[in-house]
Amino acid sequence: MKTQNGYRYGYIDLAGKQLLAPEYNDLYRITEIDEQARYLIAYKNGQAGVLKDEKIFIEHNYQAIEYDANNHFFKVTQGTKTGVMDFDKKLILPIEYDDLIINPSYILAQQGYKQMVFDTKGNKIENPKFMYKTQTEEPNVWIAQKITDATYCIIDEEENILVEGNYSYIDDAFGQYFIVYQGEKCGLVSCQDGKVILDPVYNHIQKIMDYPLLEVYKEDESSVEYYGKDMEKLVTASYPLVETKDNFIQVYEDNNTYYFDFEGNMIRNEQAYKNNPIISIKQDGKYGFKNKEGKIVVPAIYDRVTELNQFGYAGIKKDGKWGVISQNGEVILEPLYELQSNRPEFLNIYYKQETEFGSFYTDLIEG
Repeated sequence: MKTQNGYRYGYIDLAGKQLLAPEYNDLYRITEIDEQARYLIAYKNGQAGVLKDEKIFIEHNYQAIEYDANNHFFKVTQGTKTGVMDFDKKLILPIEYDDLIINPSYILAQQGYKQMVFDTKGNKIENPKFMYKTQTEEPNVWIAQKITDATYCIIDEEENILVEGNYSYIDDAFGQYFIVYQGEKCGLVSCQDGKVILDPVYNHIQKIMDYPLLEVYKEDESSVEYYGKDMEKLVTASYPLVETKDNFIQVYEDNNTYYFDFEGNMIRNEQAYKNNPIISIKQDGKYGFKNKEGKIVVPAIYDRVTELNQFGYAGIKKDGKWGVISQNGEVILEPLYELQSNRPEFLNIYYKQETEFGSFYTDLIEG
């Protein structure tokens, strides 16, 4: 709401009922707190406070308040000094520091030229080794940043170093494996024995969704490697397109399709599409289809095919043109359409056309 003093903000519920009058300079809902109560960081007359269910929880006595979701406390600022307050409104650190950097395990404090490290309960750590420490999904394994040179390593709960390496950053891959960075290059290590699995010479290492499957390449996507849960290289693909299905992952390249289960294992197309009555086959560089008994129902005479879709149709490509077969292997449309996609979608004799306004099925022959 615009007033003579500028814009003011209030709060309403989903039914439109006013819960807070529009008298605040700014309002932020704290969504990370797992309680039924509503917590809002509210600025009133330029001063920050916290509201709980529209009642004052922390008085409007601060220049700024920030909620730290990892540690469930507040960073509070008065004037030029900063401290830390818990949910009992007690100061974990007094408001006397020039700056505070808060991470999941430590609080780095600056006071003039003096730097100190505290744990998240406010206890000062003498002769600290690390400025940052975060727990990983692997039991008793932490990623830490060293104070001496700001490089990253992997440690256990007692702060024994498991993986040294002087890395510029470390990130979780899955299980015992971690992606390590040296400048713009990355590699892979194991926290169990510190072994380097992949030297940090790659431009790209990425986990596919939350599954134990890694996509890796050095220069560009002309040669992309896929590694499974045991860190064995499963396949190399050129300019692949990755698609996650209901119960498997599908990786396309120009002339091949690869399949992986959600455990990071490479599987066959008949395992991926186990409910399809017919499955594609490849013989002497050409494609056809077989049924569940292994009998060939569509001869391998096509340059490219798709698997049956949810409508029961598959594409067949020959001499640069696409046609359609049904789920019993009957050719219902000889190759006719010249399409750009290597995995077109069909509904009977119609192909799916994508536009900026949406998608539709058509039998339009371009050109």
